[in-house]
Amino acid sequence: MADRSKPLLDRLIEYYVAYSHNVITYEWVRLFLFAGLRGTSLNLHLIKYMNEHVIYPIVRELRFEVGITSDEQSSISELEKELVTGINADIFYLGVRKYVYGEKFSEELDSLVKAKIIVGYYGAKKGVQLYSNKKKPSWCD
Repeated sequence: MADRSKPLLDRLIEYYVAYSHNVITYEWVRLFLFAGLRGTSLNLHLIKYMNEHVIYPIVRELRFEVGITSDEQSSISELEKELVTGINADIFYLGVRKYVYGEKFSEELDSLVKAKIIVGYYGAKKGVQLYSNKKKPSWCD
């Protein structure tokens, strides 16, 4: 995710298209949901891994894109984390809709993922910019 020779949006699309091919499967979606319902630690380990290796690096890259250096705000806020977690959840929810609810999609998975990443990227980028700015508008509170 930290290869800045490519635009972040391109890196996100590349990552999440590959991610979707590995995670949006009948077995994985149901395993993750049933493990969560059952209260096993599988989900906690996966969430910790995703935070450290995917979510936080994306937040750092979004910060970089909007001109926020790590010196200005080194710890990732809960809001920044949620902005990016929402992107990840949106992709996973495609699997829930398909393998839990039985919904059919007329578009190819890659097209759906790309569209969701584009919307998520611009929304998260603007959110990081607004909520990380010390002079944020009053409506951001």
